[in-house]
Amino acid sequence: MCRRRKNGGKMFLLGILGVLGTAFLVMILWNALIPSLFNGPVISFVQALGLLVLSKILFSGGSCRRREKHWFKNRMKDRWREKIRQKMKDMSPEEREAFKKGFKGKWNKFDVEVFDVEEEEENKDDDQGDDAPPKSDKGK
Repeated sequence: MCRRRKNGGKMFLLGILGVLGTAFLVMILWNALIPSLFNGPVISFVQALGLLVLSKILFSGGSCRRREKHWFKNRMKDRWREKIRQKMKDMSPEEREAFKKGFKGKWNKFDVEVFDVEEEEENKDDDQGDDAPPKSDKGK
C-alpha cells in the first residue's frame, strides 16, 4: 500500500488540528490586544476562524497565482535554455568548452549540468542508422 494513503488520514487530522489551533491563537491574541488598544470588540472562536480564513483569502491570493507564477518561471527557463542551445550549436567544440568554463565560473555556483546540447546531437547521430561511422570515446 502507498505510504501517502497510509498516512493520509493522520495528515488530514493533523491539518484540521493545526487550523483549529491557529484559530484559537488568533482569538486569544485578538481578545488580549484589540479591546484594550483600540476599544474593539471581543471575538468568539468561530469569528476568529472566519478572520483566519478571510486573511488567508486576502493575503495569499489562493493557489492559482502560485501556479501561474511557476508556469511563467518554467516558461522563461525553457526559453533561456533554448537560447543557450541555439548559441552552442553554432560554436566549435573549443568555443563550447570555453563558454562552459566561463558560465560555470560565473553563474553556476552549484555545479549543475545545464548544457545538454552535445547529448542531443549524439542522440540525433545515433538515429541515423547503421550507415553512420562508429563514434570514439575520446571525449568521455
